[in-house]
Amino acid sequence: TLEKINKSELSISRTLILVPASLVRQWLSEINTWCYFKTIQFPDLNDVDEEIEFTRQVLTNSAEILIMSYDLFKRKYDTVLDTGETEKAMNAGEITLLTLLNEHFGLVIMDEVHCLRNPNSALTKAIKLLEIKHKVGLTGTIFQNNYQELHTLLDIMNPGCVEEYKQFKRVYVAPIIK
Repeated sequence: TLEKINKSELSISRTLILVPASLVRQWLSEINTWCYFKTIQFPDLNDVDEEIEFTRQVLTNSAEILIMSYDLFKRKYDTVLDTGETEKAMNAGEITLLTLLNEHFGLVIMDEVHCLRNPNSALTKAIKLLEIKHKVGLTGTIFQNNYQELHTLLDIMNPGCVEEYKQFKRVYVAPIIK
């Protein structure tokens, strides 16, 4: 019944929209044309102090939608992923944006989500750092005859919903290709 549903689960406080760089302006334009949300674009910041200040602004000015390019998101976390020192980086304040997103955003919309098909790409690994509960992926081509691509996208959208790829291949792929 509705009485048992936690009201905080029904409301999604903020939305992150991740898109290819070429679509950032289009998304901003469409939202400003058709919606009444306070929308901001994540700027290309190179300084941790600038990022902390931007994070403060996002939290204090009631921004409802944050739009960011995949490339900028990946570049932000390249160093963290390359070194494998996520905890060290977090302690140094390098992942203040990720903390902001995971703690204050309830929905992530990923346009052209098929660009995350490669499980070994830096972008896919960076996206997997997002622990935002609700995810929506938009694409016209979910995979191209490579079932590992499908497995990767399913794992991004709902972590843990599918087994490791070997089991996924045995349980789902084998019956399909027979």
